[in-house]
Amino acid sequence: MENSSIPTTIGKNVLDNLTTGLYKHSKVIYREYIQNSCDQIDVALKKGLIHNLDECEINIQIGEQVRLAREQAKLTQEQLAETLNVSRQSVSKWESGRSIPDVLLLPRIAAFFD
Repeated sequence: MENSSIPTTIGKNVLDNLTTGLYKHSKVIYREYIQNSCDQIDVALKKGLIHNLDECEINIQIGEQVRLAREQAKLTQEQLAETLNVSRQSVSKWESGRSIPDVLLLPRIAAFFD
């Protein structure tokens, strides 16, 4: 029996452990995320919760979240890049949606802004 009053807590290293344990290349987790999203869209179509694919969208907004957190912390892209040991151009590309951070970097990004 599930007790909904017990909060679920996931350790900060879970994403890193799952990624390195399950996938040879860390970016495969993004493909898995998108595949799982597509599978749920298929389920929703079959159940009649949505009627066509024009009603669906899969949106990964990691860059937007990084930008908002960086601005709230009053950091420049350069300062964040130095902290994460990446280039300023990498941070810029994440924030503009032209690329996404390596999934192994996500726990460091989250820990920095935590």
